[in-house]
Amino acid sequence: MKLLSSILTCASWFASIHVSHCYSEPWKPILPKGPCSINEHCSLNGACVHGLCQCYTSWTGHNCQQLRLKPLQRVAGYGEEPNVSSWGASIYNDTTGYHLFVTEETDGKGLASWVTNSQIVHAISSLPEGPYKKLDVVSKPPTTNPQILYDFRTKTFLLFHIRGSGSFGLFTSDSVNGPWNVTHFGLGNCNNPTAAFHPNSSLYVMCHDSSFSLYRFDPRDGKPAWKTEPAAPIPTLQVGKNKNAPGNCEDPFIYFDRLGYFHVIAHCYTCYWYPSAHRPTSSGHNDGCLPGTAFCSGHGFSRTGNAGSWMWIGGGDAPYNFTSVESDGVTVRSFSTRERPWALLGGQHGDDILALINGVSPSMPDYAKFVAGKDWTYTNIQPVGESVEAHFRVI
Repeated sequence: MKLLSSILTCASWFASIHVSHCYSEPWKPILPKGPCSINEHCSLNGACVHGLCQCYTSWTGHNCQQLRLKPLQRVAGYGEEPNVSSWGASIYNDTTGYHLFVTEETDGKGLASWVTNSQIVHAISSLPEGPYKKLDVVSKPPTTNPQILYDFRTKTFLLFHIRGSGSFGLFTSDSVNGPWNVTHFGLGNCNNPTAAFHPNSSLYVMCHDSSFSLYRFDPRDGKPAWKTEPAAPIPTLQVGKNKNAPGNCEDPFIYFDRLGYFHVIAHCYTCYWYPSAHRPTSSGHNDGCLPGTAFCSGHGFSRTGNAGSWMWIGGGDAPYNFTSVESDGVTVRSFSTRERPWALLGGQHGDDILALINGVSPSMPDYAKFVAGKDWTYTNIQPVGESVEAHFRVI
């Protein structure tokens, strides 16, 4: 456990590796390292009690800012069995097993051709981490980034996704096994959509745009929220402009905690890293990077979701980094990039993060994911917090 703790202490570990340069200076923490005074100082991932943060099960750190990642039981959730390139997924679990909706590359190709070659596959496993058995193809190319969501009120499965490089789409079905129907949704364009139902029955959809726009859909006139028109978009993050923004952010995943507070985990990157000391810039010069500037995740949170109420953290306070420890407790698996985050929720309150899913590339350097022959990627599923099997919520 000491090794795991040292690896997850991002700031000290990142300072020892070589990275590619994107930002001119390391991340400056915005959360206090002294006594807390409000729950925001605990990242809304716990409570401030007598000046100390008491974290929920899934979180650790002085400010409850880092996911409590458990060792990997398997190398990959989907991509080695079967041996195909994949790039992120989402899970719905019920009494029949864990249903994985995953982006898979066709014809033995890798991620370099993802815009035209990706398809959405339905696979199943008796365990959340896999291995997963492919059942069927939900949608042929070019479709990617599946986000499964269940509407308890109408007993309908919603499968948000994108076509090509960013055209929004929604499939619906009465069964997790399909058939899936193309369904109109009151949002014209939304890149990398993520969606969650608030406890008050409103549906919130966040899009990857210049401000991570958040749209609220309310049920009305006997219609479910996903059949109505949205309220005005709420900007939550000014990507590239906000001094507190944890780098360049994309691939958001939204969820609500036990108090109805808003949380977003995203792929927020400043610099990628790889084992060479320099990276050629567009000008042709080698541009060295200062230690401590390579990160791959960020966390945004708000009590209300309103504009101006969001706090974003990342960098040395990022929820996770480029590494996973394997089940032997010693072997460290490193990724050149770790993107498309999605979290499986459960526990007593339904908001504990029980597994973290990412699309990952094991090939160095970071841009190898777009180089034919080096662009094999897979979907990593890593347990979080306490015993995963004991806390999954069966629906």
